[in-house]
Amino acid sequence: MIDKNKVFSSCVMCQGGKCGIEVTIEDEKATKINGNKLHPFNEGRLCPKGLAGLEQLYDPDRLLIPKQKVAKDKWQKITWDDALQLITKNMQEIKRKYGAESFLFMWGPTPPYKELFQGLAKSYGTPNQFAHTSICDANRRLAKKLTYNDYRPLPDFKNSDYILLFGANPLEAHKWFYFYKDVKGALKRGAKLVVIDPRQTKSAKNADLWLSIKPGTDGALALSLAHIIIKEELYNKEFINKYSRGFASFKAEVMQEKYNPENVSQITGINTKIIYTIARQFAKSKQQLADSWTGLDNQKQGINAHRAVACLNALVGSVDALGGMVFREEGRLKSPEFTNNIKAKPLHEEVGFSNLTAGYGCRGLIPEAILTPDHVPTGPLLEKEITSLYKGQGIKGAFIYFTNPILADANSERWRKALGNLDFAVGYDIYQTDTLEAFPVGSIILPDTTYLERSEVVKQYSNGALLTMYQKVVEPKGEAKSGYWTFVKLGKLLGFDSFQNFDEGDIESYLKMRLDIEQVDGSQVQLEELKRKGIWLANNFDEPKYYRYDQLLNGKFNFALDLDMESDLVKEFLRVGGNQTPIYKLQESNNKLKLITTGKLRCHTHSTTQNLPALMARKGKNSLLINPEDAKKREIRDGEKVIVNSEIDTVRLTAKVTNEIREGVVQSSHGFGHTSEKLRIAKGQGANINRLVDNLKLDPISGVSYLNEMEVVIKPI
Repeated sequence: MIDKNKVFSSCVMCQGGKCGIEVTIEDEKATKINGNKLHPFNEGRLCPKGLAGLEQLYDPDRLLIPKQKVAKDKWQKITWDDALQLITKNMQEIKRKYGAESFLFMWGPTPPYKELFQGLAKSYGTPNQFAHTSICDANRRLAKKLTYNDYRPLPDFKNSDYILLFGANPLEAHKWFYFYKDVKGALKRGAKLVVIDPRQTKSAKNADLWLSIKPGTDGALALSLAHIIIKEELYNKEFINKYSRGFASFKAEVMQEKYNPENVSQITGINTKIIYTIARQFAKSKQQLADSWTGLDNQKQGINAHRAVACLNALVGSVDALGGMVFREEGRLKSPEFTNNIKAKPLHEEVGFSNLTAGYGCRGLIPEAILTPDHVPTGPLLEKEITSLYKGQGIKGAFIYFTNPILADANSERWRKALGNLDFAVGYDIYQTDTLEAFPVGSIILPDTTYLERSEVVKQYSNGALLTMYQKVVEPKGEAKSGYWTFVKLGKLLGFDSFQNFDEGDIESYLKMRLDIEQVDGSQVQLEELKRKGIWLANNFDEPKYYRYDQLLNGKFNFALDLDMESDLVKEFLRVGGNQTPIYKLQESNNKLKLITTGKLRCHTHSTTQNLPALMARKGKNSLLINPEDAKKREIRDGEKVIVNSEIDTVRLTAKVTNEIREGVVQSSHGFGHTSEKLRIAKGQGANINRLVDNLKLDPISGVSYLNEMEVVIKPI
């Protein structure tokens, strides 16, 4: 029997985990959120963020009306009709004067109705579409595709006996709850966990061994482990002979003396005996995996480091094997088709970066494309150091959706200045964020719905096909409207043919269209079934899925790359300077402290949750983690205020003197330090650590921002 007072939906408080939830409705108001016991990933459990969903829904500081900026720091209410008319007029005017490429679209992690937002950009004709990936895991995705032929293979924690993690923190930072559940389950049945990270994360605290590595040296360690495994012939010869290519080239690289554990110990700060022990334990385990995440992404040599870690799995045959790294099998959704009116190249290609950033965009270049379009710094494919972008016109307008670059991206004040120098901007969010506040006069901001006020069908990151949905459980607060309504309405006003057949008032027909596709088990999902249970599972969801080597590039794992391979991605990677095999280059060292800004917190999601009382009670501001030896040298005491200086900017933080961070490194989590007057709880709490980071420290191949490569000087106040 269906309880009409309970609605099954999915959580998005971590921006993508999609745990199943059950929402209680009383008098047309959502009063409680529980986990959906039918969902195999969270099995009725929720993290602190998920439990705070109602605080976000009923937050009195939400943006609930459309507004136009009429003067500096002054906004006034505007009707939806007038707002959309002004957006249409300004977008058309920028396109007429400067070309469609001078208007950019930007979005955050897994935004609602992303396919429609991208459809708007495609129909408008701009190549400048920016996801969050260049400040997240673009290096990992590229490295995994080059090796496994899968951008995001999954760690099979549930069945692993030996888990080796480089810069990964699944017990705290990952948005997929089942990672947490599966690692905990593996530890309970006796699996060994080794965590390699400069910071003692929650995963490190639960590990059998925490290796406090020097930042940026993970690749050297992974290649040294490979050195030992090959030298002692502990590798899986059958897998390598049948299902890999390039092993001879990889072996020639890693058997060089520089990867000898004695030498790598000096590079990484990891004891030589421990390196030998880890290599042997890993290779001799029955079901093992090595994985790496964003701890390796936002640093130099990130692509090579990720490739090196992937090669460890191939050495022991843990590629799509029980307890190893496995391929995904996901539910399917039908994508609407949109007219492609794009004629120009995206800005990163115009200034000499490769198309390997396509689909991601290189967000670090955006401030320069706005502020100095006649002399933008170039990438590796241009010989000159600066160039003119779009005949010196650069970027004139922006539509920023579900993302907050002033807090999320490098060089916050540069972003603030750049946004204010646009001709026109549109912001679409549930809050009036720092980013929206920085817009130029004349700009428009629109109130978005929360995940409890809209309906959408979504896929999940998994090794078993399933679909879930966000189900509207209450009517939108104030004048908030869903992305479906907004994007369809705007597409029609802009005259885009692809949008004319959508009905902005009929979300159900759109959702049914998205479900009109055959699933991997031959079935077709019905919307009513999703509504009843909140989830659809394929008939073969629980069946073991391993050893699908046909999903590798031509059935082979890539230890090394060459131009003869049948892959445009590989050819482009080598053309722009990518290495044939993963390598490690020695880095210069000095006595300055290196800053890490990417450590995630279990109770917060980037900069989106700092206005929620329950989560701020758990962590109300960020601090600066500093090792006791580093603190002693600088006469810094625990709990004391300090000034942190980089070559870019200065912030003030409270020092936390702790052995949870290795000597020579300091760490502070981003997402704090809001300045918007409209966020009364978040405003002024902690510091915006990304103010210290250079937006032009970029990976030359992927365009990833080096958020963890800044050197800082710290002094007590």
